[in-house]
Amino acid sequence: MITWGHLRRFVVGACAAVALVACQGSGEAAPTPSPVRPTEVSASGNPSASPTSTSEPSPSAEAEAWARVPKAAREHTFAGAQAFAEFYLEQLNQAWTAPDPQALADLATSRCGTCRQYTEVAVALRANGERYSGRVLTVRSAAWQPESTLARAVVYVNVVQEAATVVDSRGSTVRSERRTLGTSAVEVDWSDSHWRVSRIQQVVFK
Repeated sequence: MITWGHLRRFVVGACAAVALVACQGSGEAAPTPSPVRPTEVSASGNPSASPTSTSEPSPSAEAEAWARVPKAAREHTFAGAQAFAEFYLEQLNQAWTAPDPQALADLATSRCGTCRQYTEVAVALRANGERYSGRVLTVRSAAWQPESTLARAVVYVNVVQEAATVVDSRGSTVRSERRTLGTSAVEVDWSDSHWRVSRIQQVVFK
């Protein structure tokens, strides 16, 4: 999804991000969460396979998530798929500034590894008492691609990673990130009467 060239893959040592608090029992400092970089795909190439899982959100959780989605992003049209891709990326602002992992909950399928990592960043930020002090990214423009179908659409989204700062619970700066531009290929699937993100990849134009 986000194409920020300097981003690092989110890693929490041997501990899963969801178990971050338990892993801090040794007394060692918790690892600092970092934004994650999506896998790359050529503008003319095919996306690589993503990890799969059998677990999917419950109907009640999906309904709660769907209530947050703007009307335009609920339409079963190519324009609706495009609006949903934009909406999902914009949710990172809430997820990482609050921080609030629920801002991303149930908006993606279990196939989307990058989506899981975005949620893990929000979880780790909350566990560490940290947050982004301002807007994380801004969507500049988007366009659904010719290979899209109404079952699975591909949307190219041009984004700006804002010059963001991570602060601790006292408001002290932990780290800063520079402003960069990029394009992400966001794949969204239609099932059970709504869209969900199934893959996010960095677009490399050649």
